[in-house]
Amino acid sequence: MKIKLIRNLETKRNKEQEDSFVLTMNFNLYFDINKTINKIDGWKKANVQKIVDVLNEKIDEKEIEIEYSSWNDNLEYLKNNAKIQMDFSKSENNELEEVFNNLNIIKIHEYLLKIKNDKNLKYEFLLKIIEELKDNKKAIEIANVFLNERISTLDLAIELLMPLLIERITNA
Repeated sequence: MKIKLIRNLETKRNKEQEDSFVLTMNFNLYFDINKTINKIDGWKKANVQKIVDVLNEKIDEKEIEIEYSSWNDNLEYLKNNAKIQMDFSKSENNELEEVFNNLNIIKIHEYLLKIKNDKNLKYEFLLKIIEELKDNKKAIEIANVFLNERISTLDLAIELLMPLLIERITNA
């Protein structure tokens, strides 16, 4: 099963979706009907644990998207225990876009200081670095190992990718 974790600030909790997951006997059918799980950060913790177990058992080639609006214990559990394929963001962070449009090291540093206590914004920042360095095999390798293998914190992953971003900026 390919799982895409997506931050979407507009996602709304779908209680019926969560209830039908709890009551389902056929998870293949459930994931055929529900290709997007809405606002998993609003689900009950026990149901998130159950969905992780189900997702880890599935070996077919289905692809689902799991949306969340803010990082919480449910997302932490999902990220640490499910085999997430890739993370995306649907949020509209104009300040982040502006920082990366100019690729000014001082502005990037100021932005990092500003977001130091916001895990959601750090996560978006990390994804933006990865997008910016998508042609750098070393950066993609770091992202895969540290994010997909869950052996790092966001801060460490950002620290490892920043020199590659600075190198790209200075060589541009």
